[in-house]
Amino acid sequence: MKGGKRGSQTAGDANLVPGCNRRPAERRQKRPTHGPNKHKHLEMIQGVISRLAANSFSIKQWTVMLVSALLVLIARDGSVPIWVALLPVIAFWGLDGYFLWQERRFRDLYSDVCKADESEITFSMADVRERQSYWRAAGSVTLVSYYGLFIGLVLAIAFFF
Repeated sequence: MKGGKRGSQTAGDANLVPGCNRRPAERRQKRPTHGPNKHKHLEMIQGVISRLAANSFSIKQWTVMLVSALLVLIARDGSVPIWVALLPVIAFWGLDGYFLWQERRFRDLYSDVCKADESEITFSMADVRERQSYWRAAGSVTLVSYYGLFIGLVLAIAFFF
């Protein structure tokens, strides 16, 4: 390639990142600084997000175990009313919704810290803004479909068996 051109691009265009309109030098000037404080704060937030996700998974496991055990107990004994199997489903749905709500809030905080300058890092975990309600998280498609499946299962067993 002679004359500093690559195909139909000029030499200056060759350094552009696909999907980005600014040249690399312009991006570096606009990008917030990434220092050790910012990196450590992001690690702290990621740790919280990971724990919340693990708690959510654990809640789902407990739901399967308790509902299965209650349905077996109800089928064997018959003295326990069927609606008792709905109690852990509703309780765990609420708790799982809370964990998802908190996880989304901390993901928003992670995004805010990523955009912040190194000098603005306060290591505060309380800067989580209310961008989304608890009810929106608890009513998410994943939680409604997961816990709705259990509610439907219990109701089907109650009416057909």
